[in-house]
Amino acid sequence: MLGRCARGLLLPALFKGSFDLILKHHEKWDGTGYPLGLKEEEIPIECRVLSIVDAFDAMTSGRPYCRTKTIEDALKEIRRCAGTQFDPRLAEAFIEMITSEKFSAGEKEVAT
Repeated sequence: MLGRCARGLLLPALFKGSFDLILKHHEKWDGTGYPLGLKEEEIPIECRVLSIVDAFDAMTSGRPYCRTKTIEDALKEIRRCAGTQFDPRLAEAFIEMITSEKFSAGEKEVAT
């Protein structure tokens, strides 16, 4: 078992890269996000991917503050926000992945 001091030194090192990703995943493609007001390619690609995945999860999972969307409705919302909130190329790639035969094998097909 690690002592308190060792945990205090080890945990920040383990999550160092994660903090930056979490911080910047609220940035928007058009520069209207927060906290740094980054836009387009200034936003690390990992953060651009994370913002799409996080939004999809928020829309399709039960949340106390909003009604759960169907996968189809969530994908429509991602497509609608491509170019403003989301990197348009990554948004389209995400939609293609979710609607692909390989991804949805065994599940109800998603219409786009």
